[in-house]
Amino acid sequence: MTKQGKYTYGIIKSLDSKKFDYSGLGAGIEDNPVYPLTYKALTAIVSDAPIKYYEPDDEHAMAHRRVVDDIVKGCIILPAAFGSILKSVGDISNIMRRQYGIWNGLLRKMDGKREYGMKIFWDKDRIQKEIQETNEAARELTEQLKEKDDPRAKVQLKILLQDELITRGNEYVTDIHEQLKEYSTASKSNDLVGKKMIFNGAFLVKNDLEGEFVKKIDELEKLYSALEIKAIGPCAPYNFATVRLRFR
Repeated sequence: MTKQGKYTYGIIKSLDSKKFDYSGLGAGIEDNPVYPLTYKALTAIVSDAPIKYYEPDDEHAMAHRRVVDDIVKGCIILPAAFGSILKSVGDISNIMRRQYGIWNGLLRKMDGKREYGMKIFWDKDRIQKEIQETNEAARELTEQLKEKDDPRAKVQLKILLQDELITRGNEYVTDIHEQLKEYSTASKSNDLVGKKMIFNGAFLVKNDLEGEFVKKIDELEKLYSALEIKAIGPCAPYNFATVRLRFR
């Protein structure tokens, strides 16, 4: 029989924990109820679950995210990395004791802020066409190729377009980042996924500036019609304060 452990969703302030009706939260991993485990000013949000390695499939990932999302509606949470499970209450208490100062500091730092994930995609073909029409060197090479099939000119045009696309993409990201900086206290860039993505990251936004932040994103999407800007949030600060617990 598989032993039961404590699957951990994150860490909150004990004062915030007292505000929650845990019976009203959604079920956690394996459909088990969620409850608090407190050590002084820190409270771990946990549920009972078999001690094993959890695959990040849709069912488990959604259960983990659902609990964290429910908590972040009411207070700041330091989200635990997916699959964080420990053997016992004692293990969790020991970790909270060892990390007490660090986690309290992180909770203070994250207080009054939430994360917005952001992905920016572009219409690469449309932008490349614009470059060919507006860049003098590209326009000349394009016209030259219409008159004569020149392999050397093809290579030159390909290199020029690649360089201009990189420059244009960097300019878009830098400008958008600068315009969003006044509404956020921190930002993070992650690896790109796919050829159409030019930015993948997150911004840490003060609660009282969330409306202005979202409004600015709408304005930027209208300004840059060749871009698709997807903002996801508000959510827990996964990119800025994730709690990592060892699998035991």
